[in-house]
Amino acid sequence: MQKLIVENFGPIKHAEIELRDFVVLIGEQASGKSTLAKLVYFFNSLSEDFISTASNADTNDLTKILNQLSATTSQKFVRYFGHPGFLPEFKIQFYFSSDLDKWVRLDLVKKTPNNSVIQTTYSQSFIGTYNREFDLLVKKFQSTSPDAIKVNDSDSEEVKRQKVVLQMLMVKEAGLNIYSLKPDSIYFPASRNISVQFSDLFKQTFYGAVVSKLGNGSQNLFNMSDSILMTEFLNHVATLKDNISAYHTFETAVESFKKAGTNLNEKALEVFIKDYQKILRGKYSISGNGERIYFDESPNNPIPIEQASSGQQESLRILQDIFSILINHLTAFRVIEEPEAHLFPTAQKYLIELFSLVVNETPSQVFITTHSPYVLSILSNLLYAKKVCDLGTATADEIEEKTGMNRKTWLDKSQFAAYTMDSDGISKSIFDRENTGLIDQNYLDQVSEDLGREFQVLHNLRLKQIRELNRKND
Repeated sequence: MQKLIVENFGPIKHAEIELRDFVVLIGEQASGKSTLAKLVYFFNSLSEDFISTASNADTNDLTKILNQLSATTSQKFVRYFGHPGFLPEFKIQFYFSSDLDKWVRLDLVKKTPNNSVIQTTYSQSFIGTYNREFDLLVKKFQSTSPDAIKVNDSDSEEVKRQKVVLQMLMVKEAGLNIYSLKPDSIYFPASRNISVQFSDLFKQTFYGAVVSKLGNGSQNLFNMSDSILMTEFLNHVATLKDNISAYHTFETAVESFKKAGTNLNEKALEVFIKDYQKILRGKYSISGNGERIYFDESPNNPIPIEQASSGQQESLRILQDIFSILINHLTAFRVIEEPEAHLFPTAQKYLIELFSLVVNETPSQVFITTHSPYVLSILSNLLYAKKVCDLGTATADEIEEKTGMNRKTWLDKSQFAAYTMDSDGISKSIFDRENTGLIDQNYLDQVSEDLGREFQVLHNLRLKQIRELNRKND
């Protein structure tokens, strides 16, 4: 289990978050939710840097590895968040696992009022463990094939390529095993419909502009994270579309994988097919004519995705990604902003259930931000279904029959965490893992109570007016 602690960064005054399989973060706008989500993604994306650094550095030189990793991390932070010289001093510390000896910390140090530097510190335990584990992997491989990862000038280009790929895979295995990071990390921004509404030419132009600016190395690029994350997201969407276009539909993709003899989690995919159709209110297809949604009532008149509702557009890329994770059994890490955007509460229910399906059926993690109390209520029901079954109150079959909630979407309390960011930029856990195993009911009721209190005041004023009118008439 990973952990993130943030002190005095942007709108966040203090946040302490445990990163379990499924984390939900709720709060008012401008409370720091997006900043925290981007930090969570930033640290999980560091696995690429560990692989690159270890592949190019002398792994026996701990000081060299430490210095290279620290410099790379600081540069990446500036690339994502801009140079923070105008900010007050902050501290951000990320623990890679439940072993709290393995961490990285970023501090903003003010040298002068107008000169600040980001200081990155990796724990010695982090570096030492990496070095030992990597050496063990190399020795294990060399014992059976001594020259396999030694690249010689006499090697053909193909042999060189194979050796480099092998070395990278070994480093990746070491890094991911030690640091509990997911190799496939993607950030889904709130404005996902950009991948639907705008042409490919626009996306290519946008991508080129971002790459050009980053390539200039300008220190005046404040908070480029949105552009970088959007570029990464659009690249991911292009891959998703390419993969599904070979089969045209989710349904035919499943059938093709079955015919090929692929070992599939068919029960999980059945849940996906059922729920995605409820969310889109139709069946999805992609071909040379573009992306379309087919409706049972008018199968010959599909709707181009560009003309679909905002809720269908916002959710489609998430659904494509969930399908990719499930059918390929990926080990993924996803940060998703406001997945409920533009969706009716029943559609929100099916989407949240699919996130639960992903964390239950694959070795993946999901981190979402939300404004919707409905999302918390849906998650509470999934947690309660698992609890009721575990306590023997009812059988899984009985719960499924009476609620319609598929057991593959139920959540265990050990998998889950829920936090809120208040208006002062302070995080607070709203999940009672030790006692009820449920989201704090007081928090769930707070919005309803506020609205009910307003209604009661208005109702009392109306009653007062009626009484006064009655007295006059008497």
